[in-house]
Amino acid sequence: MANSSSGESVLERTVRILDTFTTERTVQTVAQIARRAELASSTAHRLVDSLVETGLLERDDDRRVRLGLRLWELALRGSEALRLRQAALPAMERVQARVRQHTQLAVYEQGEALFLERLSSPHAGANIARIAERLPLHASSAGIVLLAHRPAEQQEQLIAGPLAALTPETITQPEALRRKLAEVRRLGHAVMPGTVEAVSTGVAVPVRDATGTVIAALSVVLPGSRRPPRRSRPCARRPRRCARRSRPARADLRIRLFPVQREAAHTPRCPTAHWHRALPSSKETTPMTETVRTRVAIVGAGPAGLMLAHLLASDGIESVVIDRRSRSEIERTIRAGILEQATVELLETTGASSRVRTVGTRHDGIELRFAGEGHRIDFAGLTGRGVWLYPQHEVLKDLLEVRLAAGQEIRFGMTALRVEDPDSAQPRVIASDPEGRPVTIEADFVVGADGSHSVVRQSVSGSHAGYFREYPFAWFGILCEAPPSSDELIYSNSPHGFALVSQRSASVQRMYLQCDPELDPESMSEREIWDQLQLRVDGHTLAEGPIFQRDVLRFRSFVAHELVTGRTALIGDAAHTVPPTGAKGMNLAIADVVLLHRALAALLRANDARPLESFTTVALERIWKAQHFSWWMTSMLHTAPDASDFDRRRQEGELRAVVGSESARRFLAECYTGWPFTTEL
Repeated sequence: MANSSSGESVLERTVRILDTFTTERTVQTVAQIARRAELASSTAHRLVDSLVETGLLERDDDRRVRLGLRLWELALRGSEALRLRQAALPAMERVQARVRQHTQLAVYEQGEALFLERLSSPHAGANIARIAERLPLHASSAGIVLLAHRPAEQQEQLIAGPLAALTPETITQPEALRRKLAEVRRLGHAVMPGTVEAVSTGVAVPVRDATGTVIAALSVVLPGSRRPPRRSRPCARRPRRCARRSRPARADLRIRLFPVQREAAHTPRCPTAHWHRALPSSKETTPMTETVRTRVAIVGAGPAGLMLAHLLASDGIESVVIDRRSRSEIERTIRAGILEQATVELLETTGASSRVRTVGTRHDGIELRFAGEGHRIDFAGLTGRGVWLYPQHEVLKDLLEVRLAAGQEIRFGMTALRVEDPDSAQPRVIASDPEGRPVTIEADFVVGADGSHSVVRQSVSGSHAGYFREYPFAWFGILCEAPPSSDELIYSNSPHGFALVSQRSASVQRMYLQCDPELDPESMSEREIWDQLQLRVDGHTLAEGPIFQRDVLRFRSFVAHELVTGRTALIGDAAHTVPPTGAKGMNLAIADVVLLHRALAALLRANDARPLESFTTVALERIWKAQHFSWWMTSMLHTAPDASDFDRRRQEGELRAVVGSESARRFLAECYTGWPFTTEL
């Protein structure tokens, strides 16, 4: 299909239009669609007209647009989801007749629980799940059951987080989630009190096909203080008979509301036997909310959040930093770290790090490798600047040590749930502590430094509101025990895909190869990995060694629509993400911090809001320059899955133009080593 100037196909843009419709937003104007789909008005009108002509969308008399019957008709043809729903519906109706609340059917879809059907009674309790809508796997009872029966690598990918909290009871700690998944597999069901809504409890069981594979989850949602009615027990005692009665000819479903045998009905493992203990007692009291007062509430103890707290402290501005992870988890977050010279100088001059120059390694260039030859880009000779190889977790160790020694209040294991009144003079962070007790942080200003799955961003610009691009490839990264293969980083373009040769220490090296985003990290043997790496750096011999860590890093570009609303702001990955090819991630976050520190100092010390009003405009200038450089390096060095011979030859021509021109090499060196920090607002 024809691509737009941004590289998107017509199909991709059409899907974005359809995605703007929700169960609450069923009718829209074309202008609203264009804004929500982030399309030019002319493009949106043209595509909507085509969709209306084909019947996929319909127009009313006011020229507003809704989903068309044709779309519904196509969805029903040959739909596995529809057949599953039809097969499960008789059993769902029998369950619903007994519980008289909510009975739901959900399937796994792209990392979430997608609800295919819901039966509800008129006076049923609260339930936010809707047909054709989704809930996080780790939060809902149906999602937990589905996740418990996914492949181990998919479980670990989700557990790696971040795990957003819908309520204080939502499981957000990796080890707690692993224990819950093991419990579900052992018991055959999940009981989840208050994890989606504080007033409700979800109970779910797996739905299996004829081979025993879990294909869906059946769940009931009950009021938090309500005990399951006794008349549900006949189904609990006769799970197989219930399943047989509802089994259609085309699908062998083994649906079990409570998967226990008759003889086990009164044992501790019987869900009906311990149900009362799983539900909150009416005698239980709601925990008292702890209220914390501070000048600046910072959500996220990553480099951006900790560095901001450090700079604010130098101006005498108090702050509280919270993070859902423990200190050890934060310090074990292994990420590459190429620090621009300005970042190194800031860490050093402000006392944030005393090790960056002594432990870190200065690099004065990189090698671009293609067609079997290496070409050095001399940073020092071209710009007079260099970069430092100093991993992000080492920066975090330095910042945590300095801030804690200075008495900084950092609350580990505290999960931010939402920001209330972000536009007011006193926004509040609603959170829960490691024991699930509610905490409210009242502040003069709230900063979201909580990463790409930011909770704070929901209050500023919407959780996914922004400019977004996903790439059709990823990096397969390894850590290995071996001496360095090169003194400087090697960025290698080859017909077999991209490779990056990096360093970590004298005995540990980090290397990457381009791969499919869905690659299973365990699917390649060590020999295959080394052969691929060597193939992609043709003409340069690598020092090999045992591989002790492997992972897949997806590529995304994102910039939030809004960086500030009222007295709430976003910095770092909460505001933007870039592909790692340009080594811009942490440096861009620190640049945000420098600007926001200036704005907050003026606001909180001199009551001058003008610098804050300029923050977004000034910050976005650097953000989009970094986005361009990261995209350029990525597109120039990686092989697209559908690349033609023309594309390959054009790409090699581009590389030769860069290495053959001093001006082009200087441009690359200036971008890579970083632009001076902007401090004026």
